[in-house]
Amino acid sequence: SELLGWSEAELVGQSADLIFTPEDREAGAPEQERRTAADEGRAEDRRWHRRRDGSRLWASGSMTAVRDGAGQLAGFIKVMRDETDRKRQEAALLDRETRLEGILGSVPDAFMAFDAQWRFSFVNDKAVARFGRPREALIGRNVWEVFPDAVGNEAYVQMHRAMAERVAVEYELFHPPWGRWLFDKVHP
Repeated sequence: SELLGWSEAELVGQSADLIFTPEDREAGAPEQERRTAADEGRAEDRRWHRRRDGSRLWASGSMTAVRDGAGQLAGFIKVMRDETDRKRQEAALLDRETRLEGILGSVPDAFMAFDAQWRFSFVNDKAVARFGRPREALIGRNVWEVFPDAVGNEAYVQMHRAMAERVAVEYELFHPPWGRWLFDKVHP
């Protein structure tokens, strides 16, 4: 197989276990996949597999039980799709997101980001402390629903201006619930 690096002659008669990683073989993954395919007719998987040269590929696919004319289990067919590049791209993206969150999380001021529907997409620890609400109560929620008293105030006006005009804005306002003046910078 081009995907795995073995020729047909090298694979015929061999256990399919050889394409599983040593960790998966030790954990019994090949047996579990065959058992599921035998019991349910098919077993889906998405995991690292082993190529002939020992390198790994991330593959998704299925193992299907093959039955003879009497309904007896005769073997299995395994179909795989190489998704290694996609998996590596996802890992690189996750790494970049993790680094970015680390950078934004270290900002000494309250920092938050919103999507185009004004839903919180990021809130650093300082903002969580300032708002007095857990991060889970903010992320994915519309800022104006979370803070309905802010609708129409200076922050609301300036934030909407920044988005409508696609310009950075700065403003100060006194926030009575916190008893302090705030200086905000908003970037579209």
